[in-house]
Amino acid sequence: MANSYFYSNTAVETTLTGSIAAGSTSISVGSTGGFPLTFPYVLALDYGSAAEELVTVTAVAGLTLTVTRGFGGTSAQSHSLGAVVRHVVNAIDLTDFRTHEGATGAVHGLTGSIVGTSDTQTLTNKTLTSPTINAGALSGTFTGTPTHSGAQVFTGGPFFQGASTAAMVAAYWVTGDTVPRLAVVGSGQLQWSNGATTADAILYREGSSTLATLGLFRSYRSSASTTSYSARVTGDTQSRLDIQADGAISWGAGGASAPDTTLYRSAANTLKTDDSLVVTGDLTVSGVGQILFARKTSATNRASDPTPSADPDLQLSVAANAVYVMEAMIAYAADGGASQGRLNIDWSAPAGATGTWTGNLVDTAATAEPALMRALGNDLTAARSSGAYGTATDAAIMLRGLLVTAGTAGTYSFMWAQLTSDVTGTIVREHSWLKLQRVA
Repeated sequence: MANSYFYSNTAVETTLTGSIAAGSTSISVGSTGGFPLTFPYVLALDYGSAAEELVTVTAVAGLTLTVTRGFGGTSAQSHSLGAVVRHVVNAIDLTDFRTHEGATGAVHGLTGSIVGTSDTQTLTNKTLTSPTINAGALSGTFTGTPTHSGAQVFTGGPFFQGASTAAMVAAYWVTGDTVPRLAVVGSGQLQWSNGATTADAILYREGSSTLATLGLFRSYRSSASTTSYSARVTGDTQSRLDIQADGAISWGAGGASAPDTTLYRSAANTLKTDDSLVVTGDLTVSGVGQILFARKTSATNRASDPTPSADPDLQLSVAANAVYVMEAMIAYAADGGASQGRLNIDWSAPAGATGTWTGNLVDTAATAEPALMRALGNDLTAARSSGAYGTATDAAIMLRGLLVTAGTAGTYSFMWAQLTSDVTGTIVREHSWLKLQRVA
């Protein structure tokens, strides 16, 4: 701060070189030796006499001084040539010292109060550099981007408010990171990254009572038999669903009852339960145990052709390197009940397939019921015939066999034709069927 007045310890006593009136604003002196070089400073005119007056010097030109009269409660009055002039300390100076000493504010040229070491005070407009603050009570809004070092301990609940649902309200970094390893945004979404690239693991509220992630959720446990996930209903002490680290899934009734039904991997490519399994809907199997079924939804009539060809309905797609057990029921008759309704039966299968088949075939000499039945063993590629009744009564035969496919998948078909070409057609009836069950 600038001094109010200036002083000198080497100022010489001098005298007026001309008289002045009470209204004069300049004086002439015999010497300015040792006087302060900056302004203002105080001089006493007629020093030590009853006519003493204090003036402040505001400028100097040679030995002529510009002054302000009647300083410090003294009165401006006339002074004669030769009046003693002296640079003095005055009552204003001393009073200022004592006033400053007892002041609690507006001191040292500053407005406001002095900060005490034991007083309870409110500070405003202060910049604190490297302070130590102990047990402070903070309130209001803090702005800027402060950096906290050391462990931060919150005994209450800290609240973070963002400008929007997408604005970041908290973030966690490691020195050298360019993006947060964990960020919390205003919507409550948690975002994780590796510290160098955009967050790629996100956990968020998808809807009422629903937590979702855009990535993979993985659980690591210390042993295979420990639980990685469980589900309970309020009040349960035992889980209704329990998933172990080895993948075993167990179900229970909840409450105090432990899970009692388990589905697990018992060997390579094998899923097993030691409990009961009830399926009320359809069960589809594509490997061993698969059942394939074809049914005629309308009859097929063939005439004047003794060469077997695939039935348009009784065909099934089979896998390579598989073994199937075959069953079929074929209902047939001659169109109009003629005796020409005899069948010539054969099969088609993928390249390299082998097998055998048999059936309760009707004797080809039959003309009416009853008739002899023939149970013959046949190679997959061997055609066989089955007779018919010379009435409107249908014949029905049951066929069984084994199909072994090689390295080629394809179609397994029931093939048939008239045994003897005739213009009177032979009919294979609606609801005839073919079934394969894979056993290996």
